[in-house]
Amino acid sequence: EQHAADPAKIRVLPFGANLPRSVTDAELEALIGRRQKTPWQFLLVGVDWLRKGADIALKVIGELNRRGFPSELVVVGCRPPNSIGAVPDYLKLESFLDKRTARGQLRLTQLYHSALFYFMPSRAEAYGIAYCEANAFALPCLATETGGIRSLIQDGVNGQCFAPHQAF
Repeated sequence: EQHAADPAKIRVLPFGANLPRSVTDAELEALIGRRQKTPWQFLLVGVDWLRKGADIALKVIGELNRRGFPSELVVVGCRPPNSIGAVPDYLKLESFLDKRTARGQLRLTQLYHSALFYFMPSRAEAYGIAYCEANAFALPCLATETGGIRSLIQDGVNGQCFAPHQAF
């Protein structure tokens, strides 16, 4: 509007995954076909347990297990606070993985390959590159509508967004 540009000629291209290489379509098809079905594996990558909503994700995974759906949560990069008490057996903790190293890239790729869902119910998020990276591996994302997340996730296409106040 400020520049009198024709809106029909404007396209917004969202920022993509911050990965060293793209995954080919053939690799994606093979990856989807061999994903482990049970236990359901949910992946969360982040360095701030509370802001990334890892506590919420952990409660959801606990409830899934309680209801008879074998599930586990793999959390990369952050640790739960001591206040949670004993770490449940369905919580798998990975240390911070540096994508700038071959070891970090390899391990993170393995985790994206083995997960069934990317689950990060953030309380605050400006954009969420981790969602882009998960989608680069054809991993559907479960997230909260906060910050710029809605610009990345289309319900039923590449994941599902939930209102921040909605109980998971």
